[in-house]
Amino acid sequence: MALNETFQRWCEEEGVRQISPRKFCTALWERGVVDGGKVGVDRIWSGIRPKNENERIVFEQRRSGQETLSGL
Repeated sequence: MALNETFQRWCEEEGVRQISPRKFCTALWERGVVDGGKVGVDRIWSGIRPKNENERIVFEQRRSGQETLSGL
């Protein structure tokens, strides 16, 4: 799934106000994500990836204050 689509879906799920694709790109650049150009209509990004399942679990535990020693 495209990065922007994933981000927009996350915004909906978390109740976060969505931003335009242009602002999304700017936010990525400001955080050090590298724009690898376009292939057809798709833009390629380097330096960003989705969290794996274990990373998501640890993130949710930290966010909810339920962190355990096994999550460190």
